[in-house]
Amino acid sequence: MARAFGTVYRVVDAVQDSEGEWWYRLQEGITYSPGPFVPAWSICRISPGQLTPISPGHPDKWIRISREDQRLTCFEGEKAVFTTPISSGAPGTVTPRGEHHIHLKRHTSRMIGGTGDGYYDLPGVAFPVYFTASACAVHGCYWHNDFVRPHSHGCVNVTGKAAQWVFRWTDPVIPYDTFQQPAARGEGTTIIVV
Repeated sequence: MARAFGTVYRVVDAVQDSEGEWWYRLQEGITYSPGPFVPAWSICRISPGQLTPISPGHPDKWIRISREDQRLTCFEGEKAVFTTPISSGAPGTVTPRGEHHIHLKRHTSRMIGGTGDGYYDLPGVAFPVYFTASACAVHGCYWHNDFVRPHSHGCVNVTGKAAQWVFRWTDPVIPYDTFQQPAARGEGTTIIVV
């Protein structure tokens, strides 16, 4: 895994050119098959230690997302262990209220959708944690820094640092060398959107 300017990609190859410069080939986060080579100096490696699970196996983890307060809070039982401002879904594409469960986690994703003026194509979206069948996720956001205001197409935008924390803390646990990890039905961390 590697990051560059708030984006995250999976590195699948490294080659050295005739002048001694190293180049990394990227895949997930930008393309599904091996994609472009980029100069090694342009990205920063994410070590396995930076993705070590937080509180693995804790039996009572859950997340509360408040659309009104534009805030995400992680709980272990009744104790809040992490909180961050968010940008939830904008009018017309609101984040759905209710009780959800994480059903899929990825280290990175290229997110494409919308139509007309609402079209988006966002490579390298950091640490998406999907919690609805319509692909709503908590994920890093590098295209705006206007948290506490609804902006998204239903997802929950947070800073890249916050996305990494939520990714590490939630279930299912995803191995460092695995691109994505589904959760068994109902076994992913509970997310309650109010």
